[in-house]
Amino acid sequence: MEVSARNALKGKVKHVEPGAVNTEITLEI
Repeated sequence: MEVSARNALKGKVKHVEPGAVNTEITLEI
């Protein structure tokens, strides 16, 4: 599942951890 910060996600992007393979995003919902 690809997640982009620009996607219409219901929540605020609290933390974005860039990775070589995937990006870990913590959402404050």
